[in-house]
Amino acid sequence: MIEQIGAGPASPAPDWEAIGLPAAIPPALEMIGRLGDSPDALVLWLDAVAPGASLRHLPSKMLLWTMHRLEESGFLSDELGKVAGLHARLIAGDEPPRAEWKAVRRAAIAETNARQGLDRLAHGVVEAAAWDPAVAPTVLREALGPWLQHIAATAATGTGWSEADVRAMQKIVDDARASDPAADPLTVVQEKAPALLARMDAARHADQAATVSAAAAALEALMRYTRECQQC
Repeated sequence: MIEQIGAGPASPAPDWEAIGLPAAIPPALEMIGRLGDSPDALVLWLDAVAPGASLRHLPSKMLLWTMHRLEESGFLSDELGKVAGLHARLIAGDEPPRAEWKAVRRAAIAETNARQGLDRLAHGVVEAAAWDPAVAPTVLREALGPWLQHIAATAATGTGWSEADVRAMQKIVDDARASDPAADPLTVVQEKAPALLARMDAARHADQAATVSAAAAALEALMRYTRECQQC
């Protein structure tokens, strides 16, 4: 969360497009900077932008980067290929019509709605990316969000933590509160299922470490593309 300094009303958000910068970048930077332990990410990015630079296609490049990370994790989807193709065309100067974006997005939404768990998060990345950044200034943030959740959930699952553990912990807590509404959940679980609590702690630490690492990687990629793509 960005803290306001001093008294008085908050300043209005800058009109990024009016000063020649893609509006989809700052919201994403604020998120990955916060999660990647780089609270000054937006300032660092602005410092890296050369005067008069054209970064129109930077959001699409980052969306492609994000979807490629999904592919590297083993995720396969026809919709991912279609959404990536639209962004590749946009970068190449062949701007897809809005009707095409809409059709691809509707198919991606249908795929997301048909999935559960990690698969749903992965499809959610593709669904969120199915927008032309010129008309959707939060598109990059909305795509990076489920990608980071997918990374975190995968890391937690890798520790052995499971949905069965979640249900078991909830049952212990619910049973304890049924007899004592003031019961402390962590104390109850520690007493009745210490191994379960240990697995939860391991999953939480893995989740947090993976999130920080992935957010930092996204920030590094964005800064690299900014340096390389001053005329994209």
